[in-house]
Amino acid sequence: MPALRKVIGTSIIGLGTDEDSLTRAIVTRAEIDMMKIRGEYMNIYKSNLDDAII
Repeated sequence: MPALRKVIGTSIIGLGTDEDSLTRAIVTRAEIDMMKIRGEYMNIYKSNLDDAII
């Protein structure tokens, strides 16, 4: 997580924003969080989240 903070910080500090780095950092984190959410959903509801959404 500290590496992610550094990437986000360096992409927004200074003159202009490095949109590509910022977007990549946020999307990567979202993918990690989504994997955790899927696992927790399965533990609680004994059902696949993707199937429930469909």
